[in-house]
Amino acid sequence: MKKTKFIIFFLLCASVFMITSGCVASEKTPVSTESFLSEMKKIGFEAHDIKEKYADADHVLEVYVCVNQKAGFQIEFYRFNSEDTAKRIFAGNKKETEDNAGSKSSYSSVVIGNYGKFRQTSNGEYIVISQIADTLIYIKAPEGNKVVVNNILDGIGY
Repeated sequence: MKKTKFIIFFLLCASVFMITSGCVASEKTPVSTESFLSEMKKIGFEAHDIKEKYADADHVLEVYVCVNQKAGFQIEFYRFNSEDTAKRIFAGNKKETEDNAGSKSSYSSVVIGNYGKFRQTSNGEYIVISQIADTLIYIKAPEGNKVVVNNILDGIGY
């Protein structure tokens, strides 16, 4: 019995050490702008470069809005000057989305290493904010498109 307790204790300590030291967390590789645009075109989204709207924002390097009228939602893609900037923007958007949630809402959130993902369903809308390294994707879609949105994001690794 003592031996079993010792083994369980040892495994628990080893797991905590690995998690806190970052051994378990894996880094994700962000999609390149070219690959993102190519994937959006393949699935019927039309990309628009809207960087000029952020001309005064030195931290924003690239911004594309991809629209598909049939889908009824758009996908926003941002590339920032650093991972820290992307994480800050992710956290700000996440907080704003949470603050604006209706009384009946559900959400999930994860932040590991260079990656963060937030999903919220509220007031008939499905919102996803996904950040990898210096990139961020923002989607606000009708709740009925939840599966479609998740499939798109899975397809590009977000």
